[in-house]
Amino acid sequence: MCGKVLKEIIICGLRGFSAEKKVNFAIPNGEKGSGLTILVGGNNTGKTTIIEAIKYYNFDVSQISFSSGKRNQSTEGKVHITYVNEEGEQYTIHTKETGGSQVETDESPDFDTKGIPYILPSRRSVQYELNYGFYDSFRWDYINNENVNNKVRKPTIENFQQRIFKWEKQKESFNKVLYKILDNNLEWYIDQNDNGNYFLAFQSYKSGVHTSEGIGDGIWSIFTIADALYDAEEGGTIVIDEPELSLHPQYQKRVMKLLLEESANKQVILFCRELNFLAVTKNLPLARINLQTWEG
Repeated sequence: MCGKVLKEIIICGLRGFSAEKKVNFAIPNGEKGSGLTILVGGNNTGKTTIIEAIKYYNFDVSQISFSSGKRNQSTEGKVHITYVNEEGEQYTIHTKETGGSQVETDESPDFDTKGIPYILPSRRSVQYELNYGFYDSFRWDYINNENVNNKVRKPTIENFQQRIFKWEKQKESFNKVLYKILDNNLEWYIDQNDNGNYFLAFQSYKSGVHTSEGIGDGIWSIFTIADALYDAEEGGTIVIDEPELSLHPQYQKRVMKLLLEESANKQVILFCRELNFLAVTKNLPLARINLQTWEG
C-alpha cells in the first residue's frame, strides 16, 4: 500500500455503523481540486467515525484497538474496516474472532508509515507554553505519536509542540503556505520566558507584540491548517475536520483556494457541518465535492 492514496473505505461495526457503509474519495491527478473530497453532515451523522477509520490506513495493526464503547453491539461487537487504494489493492482490519478490542488482519500488506494520513482535528487548541525537551522529529513521527497516544478526543493537541519548533527550522517553507491565507503583516517567532519555557509570539503593526496565549481561535486554526500542508509530500493524505471553524468568510475563501491548489497533487479530505463553507467556492474553480449524510 506504500505511497498510494485511499480510493475507498468500507466500515462495519464501528460506533454507529451497524450496517456496512462505503465512502469514496477523490484521487489527485495534477489538476486543481482533483484530489479534494468534502463530506458534509450534522452532529451524529458519522463524521468522527469515518475520520477514526481513515487515520488507521497504513497503520501498524498491533497498535490499533477498539474499546467496547466503539464496537456496535448489533454486529456482536465485531468491527471490520476495508481499505482500497487507487490501484484497487485492498486489505481489511477486524477485531479478533475470539472477542475483545484487539485488531488483526488476514492479509500481509506492505505497510509504510509515510502513507498514514495526517489528521487535523476540530479541537485545535495547543498549550501556551512549549517545552523544548523532546527529540527533533519528522512529520511521520508526529502522526504516529498522535495515533498511538491519543485514543480519546481531547480539548488540545498534546504532541503539537514538536511541530511548532519545526516551523522555525523550516520557516521559509511554512510561511510560503501560511501567507496564502494570513495577511503577511503579522510576523511570528518563538521566544522564551523567565521560567525557561518557550512560547509563540506575534508582532503586528496594528497591535504590537503579543503571545499565543491571547491569539484568537481563528488565527490559530490558520496556523494549524498551514502546518498540515507545508511539509506534505505529493501523494499524501490530509484530513481536516471542520476547517471553517472560527474563520471569517474572507479567510474561509482563502483556505478553500489554498486547498484547491494543494489537492492537485495531494489527497485532501474535509469534514464540514454545513454547506455554508462551500459557498465560498462560488467564484473559484469547482472542486470535486462528495456530499454524504449517514444515519446511525
